Amino acid sequence: MSGKNRSKELLGASNPFEVGTKSVALMEPPEIGKPVNEASDEIQEAADPRRYPAPPVRIVHGDSHRAPGVNILDMMFKEPIGIMATITFRNLPFWTFSQKLPFVFAVRCNRIVKPSELTPGTTAVTGEFLLDAGFPPSVVNFAPGNGLALGWMMCAHPRVGIVAFSGSTSFGRAIAASASNSLMKTVLGLGVRNAGLVIPDTDNDGAADTVTFGLDFSAGQSCNSGRRDLFREDITDERVGKVDVLSQGLAFAKPHDPATRVRVIASSECRRGIDGHMRRLGACDNGTIARIDGFAELAFGAMNQSGLGREKGSCGLHEFLEVKTLVVRTSRTREPWVKTP
Repeated sequence: MSGKNRSKELLGASNPFEVGTKSVALMEPPEIGKPVNEASDEIQEAADPRRYPAPPVRIVHGDSHRAPGVNILDMMFKEPIGIMATITFRNLPFWTFSQKLPFVFAVRCNRIVKPSELTPGTTAVTGEFLLDAGFPPSVVNFAPGNGLALGWMMCAHPRVGIVAFSGSTSFGRAIAASASNSLMKTVLGLGVRNAGLVIPDTDNDGAADTVTFGLDFSAGQSCNSGRRDLFREDITDERVGKVDVLSQGLAFAKPHDPATRVRVIASSECRRGIDGHMRRLGACDNGTIARIDGFAELAFGAMNQSGLGREKGSCGLHEFLEVKTLVVRTSRTREPWVKTP
């Protein structure tokens, strides 16, 4: 399929998603305890990353050079890296899938997706939307199942060209180790250590609301979490006090209640993990969660122990392309290496 036609397909694929936004938003609260308003916002925001790659896919191009010599033509081609295996995490299943899919399709890679066993519902519905949009059945394949068994199989499969994983740093290391056996490329979104900076001349109410949102959004279950907010010493008491007041006024209720702002913990296993951390720490610190807005133009990713690779923006296309170089000698100007009598 040409770049022109793929661009049309990507734009057309947004329609079934947008029509089904309300029904998908109602699926996430019972699966993961996410407030219905939060789920609805995330699903609506996911439309932008689906549209963004449509125009750029028409101008993905290689390069050529004459610098090595007048009789030498160097050409570089950008080709799809191959099948992409994706292991999604439980907290933002629909958003994670939508963030990667259009870029993978734009560069002609097929995809196999293993959703979290806790939240497979919206991922499965996504497959129906793709069929309604006219996508061939083989472009995206779904493989629900246990993460340990199925995930390792995907990471070690010889036909997989790249594996993308979002989750903990410990599992990310294990996936990278498994993929290294075949030198497979990995894109890893792991735990982060983001910091927020609140400067003295910012609006007090606005800053406090932003920090409160970060602290309680997703109940701390987010891969783009922050870990600390930095205040100048002379404004710390005032700003932290304001955050404390706002936090105490948050609505904790059932996920389907539109007034709910704070979600429940995803599973009993997650709750046990949190309890364990709290017992070891003895008390909760003042760390906050900082939400990263889903602007499609901006590259999204991490570094060091927080992950590898980039998604979205122009990086979202080039992450799934390999560069192949071809050198052509256009005339017989090369001296023979083997001397013959």
